[in-house]
Amino acid sequence: MHKTSVALGATALFALTPLSLSVAMAATSPASTVTVQHNAYLISAPKSGSTKIALETKGTSLTLLSGGNQYWYHVKDAQGRQGYITTTSYYTEKASSKASSASSESTTATSGTKATAATATSKTVVEVLHNAYLISAPKSGSAHVALEQTGTQLTIKSGSNQYWWHVSDASGHVGYITTNSYYTEEAAPLTVKLPPGVTIDPAIVPVASLTATASQKFQAVLQVAKSKLGTPYEAGHNEDRGQTGFDCSNYTAYVFHHALGYIFSTSSKTQYTSVGTKVAISDMQPGDLLTFDDGGHSGIYIGNNEMIQCGGGLGKVGYLSVAPGSYWYQHLSAVKRMF
Repeated sequence: MHKTSVALGATALFALTPLSLSVAMAATSPASTVTVQHNAYLISAPKSGSTKIALETKGTSLTLLSGGNQYWYHVKDAQGRQGYITTTSYYTEKASSKASSASSESTTATSGTKATAATATSKTVVEVLHNAYLISAPKSGSAHVALEQTGTQLTIKSGSNQYWWHVSDASGHVGYITTNSYYTEEAAPLTVKLPPGVTIDPAIVPVASLTATASQKFQAVLQVAKSKLGTPYEAGHNEDRGQTGFDCSNYTAYVFHHALGYIFSTSSKTQYTSVGTKVAISDMQPGDLLTFDDGGHSGIYIGNNEMIQCGGGLGKVGYLSVAPGSYWYQHLSAVKRMF
């Protein structure tokens, strides 16, 4: 399945004060509420895998309580339920952050001055919130350098301005990306490094946590992958969307989603170009994402010269050989390290 990416056109208006961090600091300010930006679970303890209390829906306002930390807000909802909810700014935002941003914009408009993008703070990266192009110059219409995927973190370099961040990505590309807060925000580097093109879904409880060992993560991937053995191939289908069956790249995305909480593109082409850290074929390890024919097919390596995948001539989820000399080994384009 190939998914159309969003290209960024003309320079857009943006919030002059950057939004809260990707992993925001917990409330110590006068803010008294947290607004849910995208559906997220209220859980019983400030730890991934804790019991789900309620699914808080987009637009819900939660009362902020003491006892949170940099990863979890301690909150109470309108029904009196108390628990913890992620501080990731895609899902939640302290109400005072918006008020502060609005105040900053108002002051700037009154004075007639222009705010510039922060380049001398403790926050050293820009996180991509929605796919956006890295371009060659800080001007709309400049040549595209690379499409940066949701969840990617970019290193801030000198030379940013109010409309464009000057950044470099993990592949060594250097260029400019919009400061429009729909697409990017200034953030603190993740303490647990995610693969390129990957973000985390706090609305589910994955089999293995971010801090699990590589062996534990592979066992989680294998458990979820094997649970779908025999599931039929259906072009464009993903059981995360309530559909029956998968295509190849929707299957790999589904497995990593439920095993590790990963969210990444369901396009096989994008998985080839922009998801995971590319390693040598000779360094293939269990749990690696495999892409074939320059993004025409995807699978997951499980060891012993085998992959598990959907389709690939089987018409369903099953095992295929990737031993040297085999058909799929000869068509292997990239091996992507996912943890």
